[in-house]
Amino acid sequence: MKHHDYAFRVNPKRSLFILLLLNFLLSYYAIAEQIDGADEWDEWMEEDLEEKALQVNEGRLNFLASPPSQTKVHALSNTITITQGSLETHWVDFRQCHKNLDRVTQSQVVYQYKQMRNLKIEFFRGIKKAWVEGQSIQLQDVMDDAEICILAQVKTLIPQGDKLFLLRNGPYFRKFLDGYYPFHVQLLIKYPQTLLNIKKILPQTQAGFTIKPSHNELRIDAWFEGELTIEIYFTTQ
Repeated sequence: MKHHDYAFRVNPKRSLFILLLLNFLLSYYAIAEQIDGADEWDEWMEEDLEEKALQVNEGRLNFLASPPSQTKVHALSNTITITQGSLETHWVDFRQCHKNLDRVTQSQVVYQYKQMRNLKIEFFRGIKKAWVEGQSIQLQDVMDDAEICILAQVKTLIPQGDKLFLLRNGPYFRKFLDGYYPFHVQLLIKYPQTLLNIKKILPQTQAGFTIKPSHNELRIDAWFEGELTIEIYFTTQ
């Protein structure tokens, strides 16, 4: 629904977009949202559909030096807390918030973690109803500028041999058919600096991808299109 460069440049007919939108899939790190409801399709199709098509990115990861100005971009923020116990159990605390959600009747946040526990909703606004169902969050009647924050624990701190751990995040992406859309991801890693040192971060700092380390914390801010995986390597003291 947010867009950039796309090769599809013809003026779309209503019937064509009905077929396309029936297959609409909005995906990003560890989540997918399924949208349905005839009213939402009609509202979506009343917007400038050619502009939407032209703004899609078809290809590889592309960092955005400047945030898109044409519309609000779905923003995802993750806070991951590594404790001393995480070094033994590999479980970390996880908090995820979504802002600028799209207005739909029904949607869901589905997590793909192999190991996840204690999934719950911290708070939400602009959403009539939200509840946990298995390894997903179900949403009903999402309004404009809705927001939701979710808590859980995930087993995502991966041992890499003697005194080395990998914290992998991603891939983050938003996708419609074969096109990717602008996405804003903020990542905050809290870790015990007396026990862990950061050895390497991939990708490296560049326009559209900033890394800001501080005492016991690491902040990453990314504006991009395509698929982004962030890898943080820690060594123990």
